[in-house]
Amino acid sequence: MRKLKILFFLAFLFVGFSAKADQLAFISKAQAEATVKYLNEKKPSEIMFWSACCDNDERYVYDFVSASFEHTGTDDYYQVVITFNDEKGMERQKKVDLAYVHLKKGNKAKCLGTLMNYECSPCTEPFDWNN
Repeated sequence: MRKLKILFFLAFLFVGFSAKADQLAFISKAQAEATVKYLNEKKPSEIMFWSACCDNDERYVYDFVSASFEHTGTDDYYQVVITFNDEKGMERQKKVDLAYVHLKKGNKAKCLGTLMNYECSPCTEPFDWNN
């Protein structure tokens, strides 16, 4: 019985961690379309990729180029794809979790998922863009 309790506890921890780890990576088509429209209309000059939920995760800021979306291959889920220029000026693409993408609003960095009013926990409040 003790082994069963430990197994259930470990399963609970794993589910809890994975729920936080992938919050807005797989989203509905309507959410993906709205997010891509928002990004391509706002055309932010820079975009930040950073998971505040992960210890020692570095912040990466790149020049934003465009956004698109694609089907994930799983059920009716879609994923936003950000095209950006890396530090060497090379154009790259990244499939993103909207909870860990930040945009500059004034002098603050704000989570894209919360800007879109999607339920998520980016593990950070808005913070100074330059910090």
